Amino acid sequence: ACTGSYTSTTVTAREWISSDSNFNSFPRAMLTLFEVTAGEGWIVVMYNGEDAVGTDVAMRREANPVATWYFVTFVVLSNFFLLNMC
Repeated sequence: ACTGSYTSTTVTAREWISSDSNFNSFPRAMLTLFEVTAGEGWIVVMYNGEDAVGTDVAMRREANPVATWYFVTFVVLSNFFLLNMC
């Protein structure tokens, strides 16, 4: 999300802040995939992945519909393997 304020008379610097569940680094991506496997807010992660456009670029709604299929497939397969391990 982009935080900061903007008025027509002055320009204030803005700062991009990533959500807690992101794929910005390998360790963070592994933690995010673990959260998705556990079912912890995976729909929010799926929507963020679907809306992602690029690094330091504002999100655009439904910009990457392939991400939805990836997350749904990942949840189904990961839960299948998780249940078979018990």
